[in-house]
Amino acid sequence: MDRRTFMTTATALLACPIRLAKAALPASAVTAMKQTSWRVGTSEGLDAAVFFDALSGTPLYKERYKDDVAAFAPRLPANVRNDIPLLWQEAADAKFGLLGPNLVLILSVA
Repeated sequence: MDRRTFMTTATALLACPIRLAKAALPASAVTAMKQTSWRVGTSEGLDAAVFFDALSGTPLYKERYKDDVAAFAPRLPANVRNDIPLLWQEAADAKFGLLGPNLVLILSVA
């Protein structure tokens, strides 16, 4: 292969990541890259985990979700209602980020 052919091929491959992948990876890997496996469904458990933030009583959520919290919180046992703000604060102190969304992210792949 001469230098001109090499440069033309390299430029074409770099211009298109799919071509680069096809050139660098075995055919089975390229085929697998084109396929996405989606599992879509409802999950009351993940919805509940996201709602921890609203139940925490923090200012970010307090006003926006006050009606939802007022309807749902009384149905929780008192010890659970009292523990959620503590759990939220522990996550904040540990720099975990927003408790609900990060918890759901972790649980959704488990």
